Parts: sequence; C-alpha cells; structure tokens
Amino acid sequence: MIKRVEIYFNDLELEAQAKLLESFETTEEDENWDIFPIAVIERQVEVDDLYPQKPAFNS
Repeated sequence: MIKRVEIYFNDLELEAQAKLLESFETTEEDENWDIFPIAVIERQVEVDDLYPQKPAFNS
C-alpha cells in the first residue's frame, strides 16, 4: 500500500512561503497552490505497519 502526504502552500510557515514566492518571482494570487499541493510525498508501507498488533493483556 502507498501512503501519501500532500503539502500545500498554507501548510508552510510564513518565512517559507515568502522564500518560495521570492524564488519563483510570483505571488500567492498568481498560483493555484491553495487547490494543488506544492509537494507530494509517497512511501510504500506494509499493511501490518498500518495496523500494529496490540500487546496481549496480562492478568
């Protein structure tokens, strides 16, 4: 199974937002980063990793 995390412009701190806008010489209004993610990180995970087994109850 693939686990996916999308990062949007508004997820960034203000300093990172300003650096991104300056680097691409753009404005937030000129981009569609509120609709489309600026980054997508995917990782293959084992199904067992999503549902860890609970420890056995000891009486």
